[in-house]
Amino acid sequence: MAERLRVGVIGASLERGWGAEAHLPALAALDDFEVAAVCTTRRESARAAAEVSGARHALTDPAALVALDDVDIVAVCVKVPEHFELVTLALDAGKHVYCEWPLAADAEQAATLARRARRARVKAIVGLQARADPALVRARELLAEGAIGPLRSAVLTGTTLLGGPQVPRAYVFGTDVAAGMNVLTVPAGHAFDALCACAGEPREVQARLTTVNRRATVIETGETLAVSAPDTVQMTLALEHDVVASVHVQGGAPGSLFRLELLGAEGRLELSSVGHVQRGGLRLAAAHGGAPLEAVPTEIADGPAANVARLYARLGDAIRDGAPVEPDFGLAAERQRLLEAAMTASATGRRQPISKRRGDPGG
Repeated sequence: MAERLRVGVIGASLERGWGAEAHLPALAALDDFEVAAVCTTRRESARAAAEVSGARHALTDPAALVALDDVDIVAVCVKVPEHFELVTLALDAGKHVYCEWPLAADAEQAATLARRARRARVKAIVGLQARADPALVRARELLAEGAIGPLRSAVLTGTTLLGGPQVPRAYVFGTDVAAGMNVLTVPAGHAFDALCACAGEPREVQARLTTVNRRATVIETGETLAVSAPDTVQMTLALEHDVVASVHVQGGAPGSLFRLELLGAEGRLELSSVGHVQRGGLRLAAAHGGAPLEAVPTEIADGPAANVARLYARLGDAIRDGAPVEPDFGLAAERQRLLEAAMTASATGRRQPISKRRGDPGG
């Protein structure tokens, strides 16, 4: 293997998207990584991305990128319905993979990719980058040290612009629940993983998912569209170790916020950010007994690329030393089982158990 890990980014258009906003600057900040290839749907945009990133290859065919000998890692940064096919291509070629969240269209597809990653003997990481945030890492350390005593409950609240009555043309696809990009799967999905990383794995869920804004207007054109994706998420989760969590994530809000309160027998922790938790800026505060919360000094992940870079660093370490990587595809499948259990609970009005099948780790 080359001294520097060489990455091929599928979905690197500079015009929009998480690839250009987070992955390209994250890789540029890491001395032991380089962008070897980029792939977009148009040759002009591929060439522009290659010029900015220094990539040797500017492609429009993902299969051609995956086949390159000078690509060690394939980063998949496109719409969710395309993830399964592209990740499968990369795994079949024996490449390590960084795939954005959600990993696949459903939990079954995600579990299949986890099994394929294991069989291919490669490292595969999913873009749940909030769990690499320094504030969240420190919160987990404090919980493990017993700083607030045994954890009793958690309260997760959040707001997001997504799911409002007006939608940019670039995100029109997200109005359809089948597209896999909505309030439940993305802002709430990232927030759920932050919750579980701190408070424990879910065992059972009650949920109410609502579509308040049933129609949306396309900002650029004035076209009106029917909306099937949920924009309001309310849940109660039974977690391991008898911890209970309540969740309320509201879409179509004036701004995006995240707050996670962790309530222990002897104190409390609070993680919060102005913006989605996956975009960085997370801050930690703590209190013992009934004292007021006080800030806990940690590094602030500045901008969306910071924690993506931390995940790449984890992936690089795992590739070089052969250790497991977190968050892997097996974890991604678990989180997608949680989302599906919430949808079933909401549709039936009955609490749902959440299956745990970590026998299919993704690297």
